Amino acid sequence: MREYDSIFKEQLSSGIIERVPMDEEDRPGAHFICHHGVVKLDRETTKLRVVFGGSARSNSQVLSLNDHLETGANYMPLLFNTIIRLRSHQVALTADIKKVLHQIVIKGYDRDALRFLGMIT
Repeated sequence: MREYDSIFKEQLSSGIIERVPMDEEDRPGAHFICHHGVVKLDRETTKLRVVFGGSARSNSQVLSLNDHLETGANYMPLLFNTIIRLRSHQVALTADIKKVLHQIVIKGYDRDALRFLGMIT
């Protein structure tokens, strides 16, 4: 639980998440996402990660957060094409962007749909 809480504390201090202002805590229409930890002890770096349940529903008549997302074109390149392009050059460069999904900024009016209850003590 301490490690789980430390993840939220680190995200708060780095600006990935933010506290809801006291006067907005009970805003009508706010939605809270459930979350849980996934533990993988065989990993060298991240043994615990927090997973948010965007597909969770309170009942069968209610749409989930994922149901409200707009789907679009798949911009992920085909793996075969990527490998062929990679092999056509003498030097190949790769990179790992740290916490790439945490680099996305959510507009203020959408943040009510992405609330969660954290443990931060």
